[in-house]
Amino acid sequence: MLLPTRRTVGTRLTAVALALRLYQMFALPLLLLPGDPWSGWTLLPLALLTTPFWSLIHEPESVAGPLLERLAQPKVLRQFRIDAAAIAVLHGLAFAAYGAHWWMLALALGGRALIVSLSDNAYHYGTDLDQPLVALNLRLPPALELFALGFNLHGLHHRRPGLRWYELRPAFDAEGGECDAGWFRAVGRQLRGPIALPDRSPSHE
Repeated sequence: MLLPTRRTVGTRLTAVALALRLYQMFALPLLLLPGDPWSGWTLLPLALLTTPFWSLIHEPESVAGPLLERLAQPKVLRQFRIDAAAIAVLHGLAFAAYGAHWWMLALALGGRALIVSLSDNAYHYGTDLDQPLVALNLRLPPALELFALGFNLHGLHHRRPGLRWYELRPAFDAEGGECDAGWFRAVGRQLRGPIALPDRSPSHE
């Protein structure tokens, strides 16, 4: 019996992620909620799965600088507008499907947004704004690193975006990489607030 390859596992994870998104947006409100409002609690574990889902779809080119450069291209801008419109329509239909339970979907999306914001910003908090592709590598226990699909090795992911999630740890170890900080500490320190920019006036250069 042949064991599935890591590439196959990645494909299956993507399929599972898409299936869970369809469950959240349509299957739950249309099939389960009408008969059992308590089924809305299944949105909680889906929100907690935000990090591995984000890892599957995240690309370093989504960082501000490269993204804006790509959007300046007519073909890319047209595709971006189509994608944005499709997202708006799908979520509009999802809120309509939830009906009186629309607030459940709103809370789930808000929770996902909070997790993405806190998690993703932790890799960039305190880094040089002039180098948007620079990111931190943050330490996690092996089990949580696997759960996050190696997303904690964010600096390596930015430097070598062609690596798949299961190639990040071997490549990191092969380079003799060292983490910049612990993941939980990095997430917490950003709550200190904005960091003042250094004075770059001519008299200080």
